[in-house]
Amino acid sequence: MSTQEIITLFETSKILDYILYFFVINSVLTLFEIFLDILTTKERRWKDTGANIIIFL
Repeated sequence: MSTQEIITLFETSKILDYILYFFVINSVLTLFEIFLDILTTKERRWKDTGANIIIFL
């Protein structure tokens, strides 16, 4: 599937708009969580974070 075909799908399908919004919101929350954990003294479990990101994608 080419990039142009993917762009066309996003332009013509409403459900893909919601998937895109969900993806962006989830990505922002994940980055915020990582940023917050770096600033605090809480030990980060990077293996769990990596697994969650892979499952999400």
